[in-house]
Amino acid sequence: MASFCFGKSCIMVCYVVLMAILVDGANAKCAFEAMFAFGDSNSDTGGFFAAFPSQPPPYGMTYFNKPTGRASDGRNFVDFLAQSLGLPFISPYLQSIGSDFRHGANFATAGSTVLQPQTSLFVNGVSPFYLQVQVNQLRQFKAKVEEYSQYQGQTNLPPPDVFGKALYTIYIGQNDITGYAGSGGPGGIKQVQSQLVSQTISAIKELYSMGARSFVVLNIGPVGCYPSFLVQFPHQSSDFDASGCLASYNNAVNEYNYALKSSVEQARQELKDANLMYVDTYSVILELFQKPTDHGLQHGTTACCGYGGGPYNFNPQLLVVFAVLISIVAMSPITEAKCDFRAIFNFGDSNSDTGGFWSAFPAANPPNGMTYFKKPAGRASDGRLVIDFLAQGLGLPFLSPYLQSIGSDYRHGANFATLASTVRVPQTSLFVTGVSPFSLSIQLNQMKHFKAQVDQFHSNYSGINNLPSPDVFGKSLYTFYIGQNDFTGNLPYIGINGVKKYLPEVVTLITNTIKEIYALGGRTFFVMNLAPIGCYPAFLVELTHTASDIDKFGCMISYNNAVVEYNSLLKEALRKTRGEIDGANVIYVDTHSVLLDLFQHPSSHGLKYGTKACCGIGGAYNFNPKVFCGNTNPVNGQNLTAGACTDPYNYVSWDGIHATEAANKVVARAILNGSHFDPPFALRSLCDVQPIG
Repeated sequence: MASFCFGKSCIMVCYVVLMAILVDGANAKCAFEAMFAFGDSNSDTGGFFAAFPSQPPPYGMTYFNKPTGRASDGRNFVDFLAQSLGLPFISPYLQSIGSDFRHGANFATAGSTVLQPQTSLFVNGVSPFYLQVQVNQLRQFKAKVEEYSQYQGQTNLPPPDVFGKALYTIYIGQNDITGYAGSGGPGGIKQVQSQLVSQTISAIKELYSMGARSFVVLNIGPVGCYPSFLVQFPHQSSDFDASGCLASYNNAVNEYNYALKSSVEQARQELKDANLMYVDTYSVILELFQKPTDHGLQHGTTACCGYGGGPYNFNPQLLVVFAVLISIVAMSPITEAKCDFRAIFNFGDSNSDTGGFWSAFPAANPPNGMTYFKKPAGRASDGRLVIDFLAQGLGLPFLSPYLQSIGSDYRHGANFATLASTVRVPQTSLFVTGVSPFSLSIQLNQMKHFKAQVDQFHSNYSGINNLPSPDVFGKSLYTFYIGQNDFTGNLPYIGINGVKKYLPEVVTLITNTIKEIYALGGRTFFVMNLAPIGCYPAFLVELTHTASDIDKFGCMISYNNAVVEYNSLLKEALRKTRGEIDGANVIYVDTHSVLLDLFQHPSSHGLKYGTKACCGIGGAYNFNPKVFCGNTNPVNGQNLTAGACTDPYNYVSWDGIHATEAANKVVARAILNGSHFDPPFALRSLCDVQPIG
């Protein structure tokens, strides 16, 4: 995950790139209006740390005089290249505060790979934003630019025609190579060579199809000279060359670079009107390692920032990088003052995600959003969620997702929830088990980062009109709707008893988070309990049970009983927390009983169907795990499509796992009525509650 480029080395790499542009672009006027960067820590200007805030000093010490999300003491290659082309620094796509995308966007994140990661960020430090995700983000960015060009007042976006007039830089692959080298030696690099090259070229062609015409493809540096890899890679003393580098690893990288160059040349023939520039950064960086004094430097294979002494000044157990930091980043009376919530800050999963997950991993398809928004809106429902109705009832606008960098308005709060999030830190990859990397601890760190940025921008800048005032954090409502994925994620594998073993940990992590937010100024907390998952169509299909386990309403008794046990633990823990933090309203919200009544007596709430999904296909529950809502997949030799019903207002379940807008409205009304709180909290009499439509 190490980044090499800093100071003079970045300037040299930038010079080589510029020479390549001038040579390849000799027949066309070189005047790029924007730059779009794809890559890893070598070109990340803050994207990773916008999503996973955790970067301490001494990063950024040289130029910015503070950490800025770059894996360097100062500027990196992308910064110098932008400057050389007469462009400002490129804002990270995932940075939602203070960004300016008029001259491009940076999709690179530290730890990113070309290949889809199969392990968790919190296990081996590999970013979930691999190359295809970055390309998908560009696609979504382009769609947003075209959409917002129709409106007045959006001043931080480029014109829609910019995509054919921009430079696209691709500087990625180092983490794939070093990951396989660390486990398989030089042979590990050769094992994935063709796959890496193929997927890089596929990404270029996909960008070309979106209008891109000028590409800079940088090869991989001599990893056999990097201090961290000299310490960690398996090798023998005979493998060292005269410069102190590992010859076998550098030779393997050279083979990869040759294959990449050949494929870029072939792609150049296929994409006739495109400028594809292969840039040999390897030779530049190798010379820096071999002859640092020739370039005004002193030390080649010794790290500036590290610990451990020796020739490399590097100790992998004390490495000051994001992987270690991320893994570390793990009854009293109710105050009845007049309620005037100026904002809501929400933490959760898909039950309250208003677009965060799909901002980071674009993929939302119809029929999601069909009822209210008339298009996918990043919500796992046909329309609005409980959090949408709750905001409306309190006289606030919909909450903008923290990870949504375009069109967001944070004056009345922010939503840190993302689909598939857990309370516990995930140990598996999103692309293997579907669990979001944005666990509760990450959402809390995002909140802290958000608060710091609000303080910073109000102190140092004027004209920032999409942020709240710094005093808002003590005058806000903090909502938690999370834990369902911790409960259900492992149920098919370890059963109810296995899940019960770690439920106390889930509860403790929630209450600890409340205490941390209290320390930041938060005073009013609504914590929703878990829903009766034994009534959900998806779990009725997927979870093992017997006929005797089904109650008269068609729900699984054993699973619902287990949820009730968890809810009791949560309720008691919140009661205890209430006694530990003075002057706070910590409210347990019993959404479970509302949803259970909806499943058991849908007609009492104006609905018809309880345990049958609106959007799905097959069987009594209209749910097939092989074909999820809105998808078409082959099943037993034929393509099946999971479509939506025409009357979602008659259903409790939208897609087998999530609720319809109609059901969400019933739950929200129960909350706003104040009848499901413990301890009692007179929300309606204390607050100016608005009717929800």
